[in-house]
Amino acid sequence: PIPPKITQLTGIDDTMVRDAPSEREAVGEFLAFCGNRTQVAHNADFDTGFIAAAAARHGLPFQNTYIDTVLLTQMIHRDLRNYKLDTVAKYLELP
Repeated sequence: PIPPKITQLTGIDDTMVRDAPSEREAVGEFLAFCGNRTQVAHNADFDTGFIAAAAARHGLPFQNTYIDTVLLTQMIHRDLRNYKLDTVAKYLELP
């Protein structure tokens, strides 16, 4: 079951995921989709931490390398007030 705090935060409740695949199925499909490709994510440690933990729970390997766009943005655009994804997108005039 999805905890009430998560439902409040995300708006996602148990009825919305009733027919969703199991975590093992979803992680397995995601890892198969990724293959051995390099992943790219904003604040990648956050996302890859969840992926690695889920993979480990099911005995699935997750050893993909990744590029963190937060680190790239910090190196290139030192003048931003913060490096949140919406801030960076607005600064770069991305939709």
